[in-house]
Amino acid sequence: MRAKLFTSLAIGVLGLLVGLWLVRPPATRANGDKHEEKGGHAHVPAPLEYADVHVPLSVWTDPAMISRGKDIYTTRCAVCHGDQGDGKGPAGVALPLKPPDFRDKDGVGEMRDNYWFWRVSEGGQVEPFKGKGSAMPPWKSE
Repeated sequence: MRAKLFTSLAIGVLGLLVGLWLVRPPATRANGDKHEEKGGHAHVPAPLEYADVHVPLSVWTDPAMISRGKDIYTTRCAVCHGDQGDGKGPAGVALPLKPPDFRDKDGVGEMRDNYWFWRVSEGGQVEPFKGKGSAMPPWKSE
């Protein structure tokens, strides 16, 4: 059951990134808050329970996983995050906390794979996102 949940969430994370044309492994990037200082979204570190959660490197280059992830992004994420990952999906423009622009390489470059896994798993139900009015649904039970 836990393996199935992990696989589903990993595919969801991959879908998010594939939708943004970010196929290189984010585990090689540093996590920080420089983007927030420039007016972007908060990129807080993932909580301790997600510290050791990493998407296997093979996922980032597997054509079947990329295709499946793209399908998931298109059906579940693009409505808010936009077809191009610009945060301007039809539902996203009306939200109090706007979805981020995933084309912003500085902001996206600050996030590690465990951060993506946490955000997709928990959605906007955790701080600091909940307090800012995030409407992102949690996908951990999908």
